[in-house]
Amino acid sequence: MSTKTANRVIADVYAVRADYFNSHRSDVMNFVKALNSATDEVKVLFNNANAQNAKLTPLLSYSADLLLDSPDAIEDIKGLYADAEHLDINANKQLFSDMAYPRNITKVSNEIQTTLKRLSLTSASTLPQLANWDFTQLGADIEFNNKSRFNSERVASVVAKKQQQNSLADGELFSFEVAFQPNQNSFNSSLYQTEFKRVIELASTYGGAVITVEGHSDPLKYLRSKKKGETGVVLNRIKQSNRNISLSRAQSVKQSVLTFATDQGIALDASQFALVGHGFGNPKTGMCGNEPCAPATESDWRSNMRVVFRIIQLEAESDVFQPL
Repeated sequence: MSTKTANRVIADVYAVRADYFNSHRSDVMNFVKALNSATDEVKVLFNNANAQNAKLTPLLSYSADLLLDSPDAIEDIKGLYADAEHLDINANKQLFSDMAYPRNITKVSNEIQTTLKRLSLTSASTLPQLANWDFTQLGADIEFNNKSRFNSERVASVVAKKQQQNSLADGELFSFEVAFQPNQNSFNSSLYQTEFKRVIELASTYGGAVITVEGHSDPLKYLRSKKKGETGVVLNRIKQSNRNISLSRAQSVKQSVLTFATDQGIALDASQFALVGHGFGNPKTGMCGNEPCAPATESDWRSNMRVVFRIIQLEAESDVFQPL
């Protein structure tokens, strides 16, 4: 797993001595403005690589010499740049001043300090003092606007292929389930608050990973119809209906998570989520030959009524990600 997938685990920040900051606050602010302006200029160069080649090549060569001791290591520098998430002023505002954001600097700093104490590398927790900028003076918008990072069509294509190959678990980082009741089509956040908070935490931490929302349904109606001797046309219609229902439930869960996050003041990237409708093709009770096994108990029956969240990395699929 690289920093492309786990793009919000490590935060690189600038720090200055408190005495210098207090004496030169305007100089430090000007540095922040210049850094943000330069970051925007570099983004433009990378997003228009062909048109801006005359400016981009010298920058890459200089960076390669500085970081890798070789001005010819241009492709390596491109990879380093592509794997990192570069925060603009709006994202800095979110990182440093939005206490609702799951990866805000205070929470990350607390995690770091807790780990250092556990490793006996420090005896006390000391959090860094924040500059407490007025971000509007630095050019931030009133609200943080999250931009789509994923090519939704390409993600859907890759996920559909993995579903056909039964390989969605390949590259899996985490997965967990949300159970639902028979005939349930809505998912109230008051009932699923713990699960939804888990999704938000993972989406915020692994911003470069794809999150599949996989709906499943139970096969009991299909198995009963087959036992009654229904025709292949009827059985296929039941199969398709179950796939539609499971996809609809996945969509409902996804929307409930996004709405819950918005209500908490957290902006998630909707393009990060990919929907999958399994129907009863992957039952918790297992397969008996080419057909789902019949549930033996009510517990078995209910176990097939679920939505699975799976966090997977698709780093080999470079065109899954939108330009930074």
